[in-house]
Amino acid sequence: MLDTLEAQGLLSEERFTEQYVGSRLGRGHGPRRIREELRRRGIDDAAAREAVERDDGFWSEQASRARIRRFGEAAPADYREWVRQARFLERRGFTTEQIRSALGSPPRR
Repeated sequence: MLDTLEAQGLLSEERFTEQYVGSRLGRGHGPRRIREELRRRGIDDAAAREAVERDDGFWSEQASRARIRRFGEAAPADYREWVRQARFLERRGFTTEQIRSALGSPPRR
């Protein structure tokens, strides 16, 4: 039965990976977290890396959307709030560069 499904293209690792990445993007997750979750689900490292391979501008925009969805349009008012938002984005799986792009430079203490 599984061989039949694979032959018909209804069961494939590529299809699963594509669907999974789309689902996680919709939830506001970043490339590091998605890649790690794919590895935990048995997708090899090269395929996981390829699945999230997009230009950094795309991921920076995703980080910005996740921040706005969680905290609203207003930029962080002070250093403490900036750090709080940066930690949120880090837990979501965004890189330091993507976080800085979404939040700008941290305010002075």
